[in-house]
Amino acid sequence: MSRSNFLLAFRLCLALFISGVLPVDTAQSLTFAQAKKKNPAQASKYAKRGSAKAKKKDYRGALSDYKKAYQLNPSANYKKRVQQLTSLAKKQGSSNSKGGKVSKK
Repeated sequence: MSRSNFLLAFRLCLALFISGVLPVDTAQSLTFAQAKKKNPAQASKYAKRGSAKAKKKDYRGALSDYKKAYQLNPSANYKKRVQQLTSLAKKQGSSNSKGGKVSKK
């Protein structure tokens, strides 16, 4: 019984290792993680979608997209746009909460 448990545990660990679920601390995996983090092409797609949402006055959605773009490609332009959208989203949220409810009598 103990040998079969050992083989089962070994196969499970091997499968998790191969699938990438188990973390491995090697220089290669760190390099891959850094390369995966910065992706200007993906950042551009998020920024374009964020701009479209901002035109429709969906500032919270636009802010979410620009934050993701900034994570993928931290540039000054994306940072500035995130700051602008943060203030617009706050203003939009406060104006909705002030005049949003009408009481019926």
